[in-house]
Amino acid sequence: MPVSDAQKRARNKYDAQHYTVTGCKIRKEYAEAFRARCEQYDTTPGAVLRAALDAFMETHPAPDPTDDSTSTGAP
Repeated sequence: MPVSDAQKRARNKYDAQHYTVTGCKIRKEYAEAFRARCEQYDTTPGAVLRAALDAFMETHPAPDPTDDSTSTGAP
C-alpha cells in the first residue's frame, strides 16, 4: 500500500526535527566501489557508516567535565 501524502509530510516533519545529515567528500570512484561492496555484503552505506560512528563513540568516551587533570592551569 503506498504511503499517503499526509504520512510523507508527517515523516518529513519528524525527520527534520530529529535528524541531521553528516557527510564527507570522497572521490566518485571510491563511493561507487563502496556502494558496490555494501550491496555485495547485503548492507547499506548508511548501516556501515552508523556502525563505524557507534564504534568510534564507544571507544572514545566524552571527557568528564568535572575532571581537572587535563587542565593546563592557564586562565
